[in-house]
Amino acid sequence: MNAASRTLVVVVLHGMDWAECPARASLAAAGSELPVAIFGNGGAAVPTLGGQVVQEVDDGQNPGVGPRYLQAARTALERGDSFLLLLDQDFQAPAGWWEAYERSVAKHPVVACWAPLLRNRNLRLSPFLVRRGHPDARTPLAGEILDTSHHGALNSGLLIRVESLLSASHELQTAPLYFSDLALFHRLGRSLSSMAVVDLELEHDLSALSPASPDRVRRRFSLFCAGARGFASLDPHLRSSMNRWTFLRAANLALRGADPRFFRIWKRNYVDGIRPQDAS
Repeated sequence: MNAASRTLVVVVLHGMDWAECPARASLAAAGSELPVAIFGNGGAAVPTLGGQVVQEVDDGQNPGVGPRYLQAARTALERGDSFLLLLDQDFQAPAGWWEAYERSVAKHPVVACWAPLLRNRNLRLSPFLVRRGHPDARTPLAGEILDTSHHGALNSGLLIRVESLLSASHELQTAPLYFSDLALFHRLGRSLSSMAVVDLELEHDLSALSPASPDRVRRRFSLFCAGARGFASLDPHLRSSMNRWTFLRAANLALRGADPRFFRIWKRNYVDGIRPQDAS
């Protein structure tokens, strides 16, 4: 089975040009020629069509990654592709990494999606167990096949069937950036589908741990709160856990930066549901 011939890669750029993007270098080292759709979500130079690039969109919009994935899925349908490979712009993988996906698809051909093991400083980030809407990456994985009603994965590196992603259209519009991965798996879990763990370990950077200005930290938290509210709206059982999660995050950031404005952000974007202007 040659999954590469039926896969469209999706990369959403923000603040990083395609020429400098680690995902570009990783694709060049994949070991297979993978077509790619590239979206600019602000502050990034996208390439022109040609070669591997079969779609480029730089329309001045920044709707978040979720709506961009849906745009790419519609392109994949038109092309006759079966799978989407979702990559962060920072995606880094060793030479020949695509072969691990080929082996996983051949071994588990009927699952909805395939996820690599993502780690940060030896801590497993993905895939993870989901408890009341919260990711739990500390609990050991039960095996190579995971049910999506109790498990999830980060978007980066996720290979997913086009129809499975399109089934989560409402969820990806409701939580377009933060919580888009949890929202996607919330929908997949309702369809009683499964996920396969790819025999591939990758290092993954966490934006929350990267240096940022105080203004940038507040902006991130604003988007986090908007995403959490959108995610909580998908299921009434998620509301209490999201209330607690977002408030504790506000308290932690306020104490760490001696900045009470985080509580006002929490009230505005989570409690009152006033959305930030865009998903930057």
